[in-house]
Amino acid sequence: MEPDKNKDQHIMIDSKISARLVSEAKIAHHDVILEIGGGPGNLTELLAEKSGEVYTIEKDDAYASLLKEKFAGRSNVKIISGNILEVDLPRFDKIVSNPPYQILQEFFYRLVLEKRQNFKCCVMTVPYGFAKLITKMPGEDEFGVLSALFYAFYDVEVIEEVPKGAFEPEPRVLSSLVKIVPKKREAEFLQIVFEYLFLHDTQKIKNAIIKLLWNRGNSLMKRKITKNDAKKIVDSFEGMAELLDKKIFQLSTEEVGVLSKQLLRIQS
Repeated sequence: MEPDKNKDQHIMIDSKISARLVSEAKIAHHDVILEIGGGPGNLTELLAEKSGEVYTIEKDDAYASLLKEKFAGRSNVKIISGNILEVDLPRFDKIVSNPPYQILQEFFYRLVLEKRQNFKCCVMTVPYGFAKLITKMPGEDEFGVLSALFYAFYDVEVIEEVPKGAFEPEPRVLSSLVKIVPKKREAEFLQIVFEYLFLHDTQKIKNAIIKLLWNRGNSLMKRKITKNDAKKIVDSFEGMAELLDKKIFQLSTEEVGVLSKQLLRIQS
Protein backbone atom coordinates (compact mmCIF):
# COMPACT_ATOMS: atom_id res chain seq x y z
CA MET A 1 0.00 0.00 0.00
CA GLU A 2 1.06 3.59 -0.60
CA PRO A 3 1.75 5.90 2.36
CA ASP A 4 -0.47 8.98 2.63
CA LYS A 5 1.43 12.17 3.44
CA ASN A 6 -1.88 13.83 4.33
CA LYS A 7 -1.93 11.42 7.30
CA ASP A 8 1.67 12.35 8.18
CA GLN A 9 2.89 9.01 6.79
CA HIS A 10 6.50 9.20 5.63
CA ILE A 11 8.08 5.75 5.39
CA MET A 12 11.80 5.37 6.06
CA ILE A 13 13.35 3.90 2.89
CA ASP A 14 17.03 4.50 3.75
CA SER A 15 18.22 1.21 5.26
CA LYS A 16 21.34 2.88 6.67
CA ILE A 17 19.26 5.32 8.73
CA SER A 18 17.03 2.49 9.97
CA ALA A 19 20.11 0.52 10.99
CA ARG A 20 21.49 3.61 12.74
CA LEU A 21 18.28 3.98 14.74
CA VAL A 22 18.68 0.44 16.00
CA SER A 23 22.40 0.63 16.68
CA GLU A 24 22.19 3.94 18.59
CA ALA A 25 19.57 2.40 20.91
CA LYS A 26 22.05 -0.35 21.88
CA ILE A 27 19.24 -2.88 22.13
CA ALA A 28 19.80 -5.89 24.40
CA HIS A 29 18.04 -9.22 23.90
CA HIS A 30 15.86 -8.58 26.97
CA ASP A 31 14.80 -5.02 26.07
CA VAL A 32 11.14 -4.18 25.48
CA ILE A 33 10.83 -1.68 22.62
CA LEU A 34 8.05 0.80 21.90
CA GLU A 35 7.68 1.76 18.23
CA ILE A 36 5.36 4.62 17.26
CA GLY A 37 3.86 4.01 13.82
CA GLY A 38 5.03 0.78 12.24
CA GLY A 39 4.00 1.50 8.65
CA PRO A 40 4.95 -1.50 6.48
CA GLY A 41 7.13 -2.94 9.26
CA ASN A 42 10.63 -2.34 7.92
CA LEU A 43 11.97 -0.97 11.21
CA THR A 44 9.76 -3.35 13.19
CA GLU A 45 11.61 -6.27 11.58
CA LEU A 46 14.99 -4.95 12.68
CA LEU A 47 13.74 -4.30 16.21
CA ALA A 48 12.25 -7.80 16.50
CA GLU A 49 15.59 -9.36 15.57
CA LYS A 50 17.45 -7.53 18.35
CA SER A 51 15.00 -7.21 21.26
CA GLY A 52 13.00 -9.36 23.62
CA GLU A 53 9.70 -7.76 22.69
CA VAL A 54 8.38 -5.03 20.40
CA TYR A 55 5.15 -3.10 20.88
CA THR A 56 4.24 -1.30 17.66
CA ILE A 57 1.37 1.18 17.92
CA GLU A 58 -0.18 1.93 14.54
CA LYS A 59 -3.10 4.32 14.03
CA ASP A 60 -3.82 3.50 10.39
CA ASP A 61 -6.16 0.49 10.15
CA ALA A 62 -4.73 -0.72 6.84
CA TYR A 63 -1.14 -0.65 8.08
CA ALA A 64 -2.18 -2.24 11.39
CA SER A 65 -3.77 -5.15 9.49
CA LEU A 66 -0.71 -5.49 7.28
CA LEU A 67 1.58 -5.58 10.35
CA LYS A 68 -0.55 -8.17 12.15
CA GLU A 69 -0.42 -10.41 9.09
CA LYS A 70 3.30 -9.87 8.51
CA PHE A 71 4.28 -10.65 12.11
CA ALA A 72 1.67 -13.29 12.86
CA GLY A 73 4.43 -15.84 13.39
CA ARG A 74 6.61 -13.62 15.59
CA SER A 75 5.64 -14.09 19.23
CA ASN A 76 7.80 -11.15 20.35
CA VAL A 77 5.96 -8.59 18.20
CA LYS A 78 2.71 -7.08 19.48
CA ILE A 79 0.73 -4.80 17.17
CA ILE A 80 -1.60 -2.33 18.91
CA SER A 81 -4.19 -0.59 16.74
CA GLY A 82 -4.81 2.97 17.87
CA ASN A 83 -3.54 6.48 18.43
CA ILE A 84 -0.32 6.68 20.47
CA LEU A 85 -1.80 9.68 22.30
CA GLU A 86 -4.86 7.73 23.43
CA VAL A 87 -4.05 4.02 23.88
CA ASP A 88 -2.81 2.59 27.17
CA LEU A 89 0.97 2.46 26.91
CA PRO A 90 2.66 -0.86 27.68
CA ARG A 91 5.72 -1.08 29.88
CA PHE A 92 8.80 -0.48 27.76
CA ASP A 93 12.56 -0.03 28.14
CA LYS A 94 13.34 1.96 25.01
CA ILE A 95 11.57 3.89 22.26
CA VAL A 96 12.91 3.39 18.74
CA SER A 97 10.84 4.93 16.00
CA ASN A 98 10.26 6.90 12.85
CA PRO A 99 7.08 8.52 14.25
CA PRO A 100 4.46 10.80 12.72
CA TYR A 101 5.92 14.23 13.34
CA GLN A 102 2.69 15.98 14.27
CA ILE A 103 2.26 13.94 17.49
CA LEU A 104 5.73 14.47 18.95
CA GLN A 105 5.13 17.46 21.23
CA GLU A 106 1.95 16.01 22.72
CA PHE A 107 3.54 12.56 23.08
CA PHE A 108 6.40 13.86 25.22
CA TYR A 109 3.96 15.95 27.26
CA ARG A 110 2.06 12.72 27.86
CA LEU A 111 5.18 10.88 29.05
CA VAL A 112 5.97 13.65 31.52
CA LEU A 113 2.44 14.17 32.83
CA GLU A 114 1.92 10.41 33.27
CA LYS A 115 5.35 10.19 34.95
CA ARG A 116 6.59 7.71 32.35
CA GLN A 117 10.26 8.60 32.85
CA ASN A 118 11.60 5.16 33.74
CA PHE A 119 12.69 4.21 30.22
CA LYS A 120 16.35 3.99 29.25
CA CYS A 121 16.42 5.98 26.04
CA CYS A 122 14.49 7.11 22.99
CA VAL A 123 16.07 7.07 19.53
CA MET A 124 13.95 8.53 16.75
CA THR A 125 13.74 10.76 13.72
CA VAL A 126 12.23 14.21 14.35
CA PRO A 127 11.85 17.42 12.32
CA TYR A 128 15.03 19.47 12.19
CA GLY A 129 13.21 22.43 13.82
CA PHE A 130 11.93 20.23 16.64
CA ALA A 131 15.50 19.02 17.31
CA LYS A 132 16.67 22.65 17.53
CA LEU A 133 13.95 23.58 20.02
CA ILE A 134 14.50 20.62 22.36
CA THR A 135 18.21 21.41 22.64
CA LYS A 136 17.74 25.11 23.48
CA MET A 137 19.05 26.29 26.86
CA PRO A 138 17.67 29.03 29.14
CA GLY A 139 18.67 32.45 27.87
CA GLU A 140 18.86 31.38 24.22
CA ASP A 141 16.44 32.68 21.60
CA GLU A 142 13.33 30.53 21.13
CA PHE A 143 13.66 28.85 24.55
CA GLY A 144 9.96 28.17 25.08
CA VAL A 145 7.65 25.69 26.79
CA LEU A 146 8.86 22.71 24.73
CA SER A 147 12.51 23.65 25.36
CA ALA A 148 11.82 24.04 29.09
CA LEU A 149 10.15 20.64 29.25
CA PHE A 150 13.13 18.89 27.65
CA TYR A 151 15.60 20.96 29.69
CA ALA A 152 13.88 19.78 32.89
CA PHE A 153 13.41 16.11 32.05
CA TYR A 154 15.75 14.96 29.26
CA ASP A 155 19.27 15.00 27.93
CA VAL A 156 19.19 15.28 24.13
CA GLU A 157 21.89 14.37 21.61
CA VAL A 158 21.48 15.21 17.93
CA ILE A 159 23.23 12.35 16.16
CA GLU A 160 22.90 13.37 12.52
CA GLU A 161 20.76 15.20 9.99
CA VAL A 162 18.48 13.07 7.83
CA PRO A 163 17.79 14.16 4.23
CA LYS A 164 14.28 14.36 2.83
CA GLY A 165 15.14 11.60 0.37
CA ALA A 166 15.41 9.08 3.23
CA PHE A 167 11.59 8.99 3.30
CA GLU A 168 8.81 8.09 0.90
CA PRO A 169 6.99 10.37 0.28
CA GLU A 170 9.47 13.08 1.12
CA PRO A 171 8.45 15.32 4.04
CA ARG A 172 8.40 19.09 3.58
CA VAL A 173 11.13 19.57 6.21
CA LEU A 174 14.60 18.27 6.93
CA SER A 175 14.87 15.75 9.75
CA SER A 176 17.30 14.86 12.52
CA LEU A 177 18.10 11.59 14.24
CA VAL A 178 18.15 12.22 17.99
CA LYS A 179 18.79 10.27 21.17
CA ILE A 180 16.77 11.32 24.20
CA VAL A 181 17.61 10.08 27.70
CA PRO A 182 15.65 10.87 30.89
CA LYS A 183 17.76 12.94 33.28
CA LYS A 184 19.15 10.97 36.20
CA ARG A 185 21.85 13.26 37.53
CA GLU A 186 21.27 15.76 40.31
CA ALA A 187 19.26 18.56 38.77
CA GLU A 188 20.11 22.26 38.84
CA PHE A 189 17.82 24.85 40.42
CA LEU A 190 16.08 25.92 37.22
CA GLN A 191 15.56 22.32 36.09
CA ILE A 192 13.91 21.50 39.41
CA VAL A 193 11.57 24.49 39.15
CA PHE A 194 10.49 23.65 35.60
CA GLU A 195 10.06 19.99 36.52
CA TYR A 196 7.74 21.02 39.35
CA LEU A 197 5.75 23.36 37.11
CA PHE A 198 5.17 20.65 34.50
CA LEU A 199 4.28 17.98 37.04
CA HIS A 200 1.82 20.40 38.69
CA ASP A 201 0.54 21.87 35.45
CA THR A 202 -2.97 22.53 36.79
CA GLN A 203 -1.62 25.07 39.29
CA LYS A 204 -0.99 28.72 38.54
CA ILE A 205 2.72 29.42 38.24
CA LYS A 206 2.69 31.78 41.24
CA ASN A 207 1.12 29.19 43.56
CA ALA A 208 3.36 26.39 42.30
CA ILE A 209 6.58 28.38 42.86
CA ILE A 210 5.47 29.47 46.34
CA LYS A 211 4.73 25.88 47.31
CA LEU A 212 8.03 24.63 45.87
CA LEU A 213 10.16 27.27 47.63
CA TRP A 214 8.32 26.71 50.89
CA ASN A 215 8.66 22.91 50.81
CA ARG A 216 12.17 22.67 49.39
CA GLY A 217 13.81 25.92 50.42
CA ASN A 218 16.72 24.27 52.21
CA SER A 219 17.86 22.33 49.14
CA LEU A 220 16.98 24.96 46.54
CA MET A 221 18.03 28.17 48.31
CA LYS A 222 20.40 26.75 50.94
CA ARG A 223 18.29 28.30 53.68
CA LYS A 224 14.96 27.79 55.38
CA ILE A 225 12.10 29.42 53.48
CA THR A 226 8.81 30.02 55.27
CA LYS A 227 5.56 30.28 53.34
CA ASN A 228 5.58 34.03 53.96
CA ASP A 229 9.18 34.24 52.68
CA ALA A 230 8.16 32.35 49.55
CA LYS A 231 5.25 34.74 48.93
CA LYS A 232 7.55 37.76 49.33
CA ILE A 233 10.04 36.29 46.85
CA VAL A 234 7.36 35.73 44.22
CA ASP A 235 5.74 39.11 44.90
CA SER A 236 9.11 40.71 44.13
CA PHE A 237 8.86 39.56 40.50
CA GLU A 238 8.22 42.99 38.97
CA GLY A 239 5.82 43.33 36.06
CA MET A 240 4.99 39.62 35.99
CA ALA A 241 1.56 39.48 37.64
CA GLU A 242 -0.23 38.39 34.46
CA LEU A 243 2.40 35.77 33.66
CA LEU A 244 2.36 34.32 37.18
CA ASP A 245 -1.40 33.96 37.00
CA LYS A 246 -1.05 31.51 34.08
CA LYS A 247 -0.25 27.79 34.00
CA ILE A 248 2.97 26.51 32.47
CA PHE A 249 1.45 25.29 29.19
CA GLN A 250 -0.17 28.69 28.62
CA LEU A 251 3.13 30.57 28.42
CA SER A 252 4.47 32.01 25.18
CA THR A 253 8.11 31.57 24.21
CA GLU A 254 8.86 35.12 25.34
CA GLU A 255 7.18 34.55 28.71
CA VAL A 256 9.22 31.40 29.35
CA GLY A 257 12.35 33.45 28.73
CA VAL A 258 11.23 36.16 31.16
CA LEU A 259 10.36 33.57 33.82
CA SER A 260 13.72 31.80 33.38
CA LYS A 261 15.68 35.02 33.89
CA GLN A 262 13.68 35.95 37.00
CA LEU A 263 14.11 32.50 38.54
CA LEU A 264 17.87 32.63 38.02
CA ARG A 265 17.97 36.02 39.78
CA ILE A 266 16.30 34.78 42.95
CA GLN A 267 18.83 31.97 43.35
CA SER A 268 21.84 34.25 43.05
